[in-house]
Amino acid sequence: MTNAALEHSDLWKSSDELLYATIKIDNHFENHQLESGQFRQWLSKLFYDEFGEAPSDNTLKDTVRVLSGNAQHNGKTFDTFARVGYADLDTIFVDPG
Repeated sequence: MTNAALEHSDLWKSSDELLYATIKIDNHFENHQLESGQFRQWLSKLFYDEFGEAPSDNTLKDTVRVLSGNAQHNGKTFDTFARVGYADLDTIFVDPG
């Protein structure tokens, strides 16, 4: 599973040491923290697509641990930014990541 994840993602870290993967979802790319639920869901789908079954919790944890080490020690460092959107003068939406 780790090799498949490495083939299908770009691992990196933010300037404040958070660990990320850039992954392709449909026809676009998304950045997800390696410890996020969205990233674990993507890993689970990748595993299922490759092996035809759901990964065990230990497999997910071990894979995230290895990918985290790769991102920390081999990944490039990038600044990250919060997205902010305005619906009107009284409503502001913040995407924390």
